Amino acid sequence: MTIGMTAALATSTPDPASSGGIWRRTPDPATVLPFRSGLATEVLEHNPAAVVLDEENTTVDCVGLVTILRDLGYLGKILILSPALGPGHLRAAIRAGADGYLARSAAGRRLAPSLDAMIDGHYAISPDLAAQALRAEPCPLSSRELAVLGMVAKHWPTDQITGSLGLTTGSTRNVISSLTRRLGAHTRDEAAAQARTSGWI
Repeated sequence: MTIGMTAALATSTPDPASSGGIWRRTPDPATVLPFRSGLATEVLEHNPAAVVLDEENTTVDCVGLVTILRDLGYLGKILILSPALGPGHLRAAIRAGADGYLARSAAGRRLAPSLDAMIDGHYAISPDLAAQALRAEPCPLSSRELAVLGMVAKHWPTDQITGSLGLTTGSTRNVISSLTRRLGAHTRDEAAAQARTSGWI
């Protein structure tokens, strides 16, 4: 069964024939939107009932894109198809405003029913991943530490982080160094990436 509303497929492979069959499993009529600068604006212009963000072969931060779409006022349903599932990424996606999160490999049998469920007001999440997320350890970091990692993830320089949090430059550097060691990372960017993957920021 398919929904009787327009869906947009955002993919790194804008040619429907090369999108691994995802295109054929989206409801008709559908619009293919390639990942590129201005994608959020294009989604708002088309204003589909649902957007499917296909993460295959792209370095686009789909969770960040969900945040942008919600901040811009997009009210439709958003589903992420991810080749690299993880409970942290799921939590981050749902916090950002996504309505669904599926393994890309399961799209063949679950995409259309998931879109239907989302349009009906439900979440659509891979069951195994939902169970993993429920069993995952809680975040061990303080709100200040999470704030620092969030700014590091946005590539803010140390002086900008210092000014935003009202810390001294030395304190900011100490916090970042401590976080990097605690997370077993080699660099501040690696620490931020780990926190994002864990769904903490």
